Amino acid sequence: MEPSFDDVPEVVGWMSSMVDRGGRASQESHRLFLARRTALEMLRDRGYSVPESELARTLPEFRAWWAPEPEIERLTFSTFLASDHSDKRN
Repeated sequence: MEPSFDDVPEVVGWMSSMVDRGGRASQESHRLFLARRTALEMLRDRGYSVPESELARTLPEFRAWWAPEPEIERLTFSTFLASDHSDKRN
């Protein structure tokens, strides 16, 4: 008999936390949360300064911040290059 994910409660709990069972607005906020976090991670990986608090924000925290005023302009952010990698010398 082959093991099933259902046999491992941690996996089931983790997987179910990734499923958004809410309505359209809930799914949209989840999509925006993931897109914004991915953009922030990409910027950080490329040497830009990104506040750790922005990267650590959870989906429920994002929804609490986003829901009262869901305006696309609120998703914008600014950052700066923390280290200049253009002058690499070998």
